[in-house]
Amino acid sequence: MTIHTETEDSLKHLEEHLAAQMLLGERSGTFDMCDGPEARLLTPFERLRAALQWLEANVAEPWREADLKALHSQSRHRLLAQTAIVTGTAAIVLAVVQLSIKLTWRQWTSAALVLEAIAVIAAVVAVAVGLTAKYDRQWLGQRHLAERLRMLKFRALGEIWCLDLTGWQKWVEGQLKELKGAADFEHVEQWSREGEVEPYDPPFTNSTLDPNSAKALTIYYRIKRLDFQANYFKSRRDTYKRQTGGWLHLSLPLFLASVFFVIAHFAAEFWEQHLKNAGHQHEAEEWYNIAIWCVALAAVLPVLGIGIRAWFAAFELPRSASLFAAKHRALVRASAHLQEDSGDVAATFRHMTQSEHFLEHEHREWLRLLADSEWFL
Repeated sequence: MTIHTETEDSLKHLEEHLAAQMLLGERSGTFDMCDGPEARLLTPFERLRAALQWLEANVAEPWREADLKALHSQSRHRLLAQTAIVTGTAAIVLAVVQLSIKLTWRQWTSAALVLEAIAVIAAVVAVAVGLTAKYDRQWLGQRHLAERLRMLKFRALGEIWCLDLTGWQKWVEGQLKELKGAADFEHVEQWSREGEVEPYDPPFTNSTLDPNSAKALTIYYRIKRLDFQANYFKSRRDTYKRQTGGWLHLSLPLFLASVFFVIAHFAAEFWEQHLKNAGHQHEAEEWYNIAIWCVALAAVLPVLGIGIRAWFAAFELPRSASLFAAKHRALVRASAHLQEDSGDVAATFRHMTQSEHFLEHEHREWLRLLADSEWFL
């Protein structure tokens, strides 16, 4: 009775610890792949603890390296893409504005020309560096490798139900060998377009884990894999929605404003001609300037709309936000089902297999989305 109570307390402490640690900001990027803070609480579950220690050395270490490279390449690609889009749009706008300045305020022509030249040079340099360095391919390649290693860790935890520790380690080592070359962009493109429709569902006969370790693994997987991933999707959805904000629906207002300035140009031209015929030359020149700037604004506003669309197309913010919202809801339900069936080892094994298939499919979908994005580099 005492042993049973101690085990129940150990499981409760593990669950409470994991739930609290998942919300810590300093662990937001590594919670699911770093098990150091949990080592003490896993001591009563020797088989699970030993497996996680082995995965830390053989899977988590290469994951950290790939994750760091992916983050560096992503930040560089994002900077270059943003520079190319902003400066390219600015160059077109300044070219139109410069023509209007030349016809109305000639004293500002040189300043406008300098600004246009700076924008053009910055855009050309950003595009040239991006095309040469190919940071987008490096980012996707290293992110793919990191995600495959993450998948391997949690798939491996699903395999310890049925394999002895030595056979399990050999299986993981074989899977690691298959990941050689996974960071190559050509491999990423090919892998993203493959995959089975239905998950692999091996028959479950019996478990080599003791019941308490099985319960601990269920708690570990539910919080570290499903709940943490669901929180990540929710966080990214909120971030992308905040970044898009009201910008997403600006294209139509900008188009309508452009049409308005075309009509205003026609009215200004008409009134200028009327004033000129009436002999009011000074007033006619003012309306001439107004007509020129109406034409400039009619041309500039659609360019700004194209620039905003280019920004969203380069990073797929609206579509990513929608996809992440759907995936968050799916994982919340999967976590609830896993918790409901936590006493049934076979059902738990099936839930883990299906969840890993879902997350693998999600990664393929994300890769296809990003690979088909308009990088502008």
